[in-house]
Order: sequence, then C-alpha cells, then structure tokens
Amino acid sequence: MKIKGAWYLPQLPNHIVVELPNTDPSNSVGELKMFFQGVFCEITPEQLGEYKGYPPANFATSLPVADYILKQYGFEVVEETRRVPVTGAWRSVHSVGLLYLRTPDDEVYSVPASAAQPVITRDKLKHKS
Repeated sequence: MKIKGAWYLPQLPNHIVVELPNTDPSNSVGELKMFFQGVFCEITPEQLGEYKGYPPANFATSLPVADYILKQYGFEVVEETRRVPVTGAWRSVHSVGLLYLRTPDDEVYSVPASAAQPVITRDKLKHKS
C-alpha cells in the first residue's frame, strides 16, 4: 500500500499514524489513518482505523517511522511531486508576515508566514527577483 509518511506519536504508544496519498489537490495533507503496531504483517486498508487528531508532521514530539519498518507492514512511501525541497528559510525584518525560502537550484521564493506548513506547494510561492 502506498503512503506519504508515517509517524510514532507519544499519545498513541501502540499505534502508527499513516498519511495516505492526497486525492484532493486543494488540501496539502492526505487522509490520516492509524493501525495497531503489532507483529510484522502486511496491513490492509480494512485494518486502518480513523485518526482524528492533528497532522503528526506538525508535532515536535512525533517521530517518523523508518522505511525499513514500513516495508515490514507492506507500505511503500511515495514522494509527492508537488513538494518543493527547501535548503534554507528566513524572515526579514522589512517584510512582516513573509518567509523567504531557498530551493536547491539556489532560487529564492517568498510565502506568507500564515501559509507555512511542513508542506508548501510551488503554486503558493512567489519568485523573489
């Protein structure tokens, strides 16, 4: 089964929370599900329970699950093509409310700080000349 990511949460010590690939392009977070972390066996969609908390990627206390563990449960992490890798980020004292982001190709973009989430899509970026 393909997923975008998986996390351990201290609030759910016996579960793993997974993010399914996004089917709604207007939402940056895919559907979040969880399953009981037991014996290694392939997890089916029917075994995934509802997760009604905040996105685990936003928690400082959440820990990503390693790929080799996810493979034991039959998961494959897929990379979202809309993601923009960022090599640097900063705020300017002159531009209140904006974050500046540097990408691997050394381009600099600005994004409203209110839109800053762990995932910022290229359509929200404005090129800084």
